[in-house]
Amino acid sequence: MSAREGALAGGCRSWPFKESPAESIFAPRTLPGDSLHDWPTGAGPASVCVGDKTYVVAFRPLLPGEQP
Repeated sequence: MSAREGALAGGCRSWPFKESPAESIFAPRTLPGDSLHDWPTGAGPASVCVGDKTYVVAFRPLLPGEQP
């Protein structure tokens, strides 16, 4: 997961994970793939709301040989 502060058109989703997107602004974090079944992955980011902040988050799978 990588994140940046910002918003996308169409509103935002609530953030259900314990990991904060703010922690992924400077360094990407890993999340279990099975927890992302209804989230966009790859090139399609999502806009999420956490408190009074809005983030654009992107989820992509680890590539073969890539370490989390």
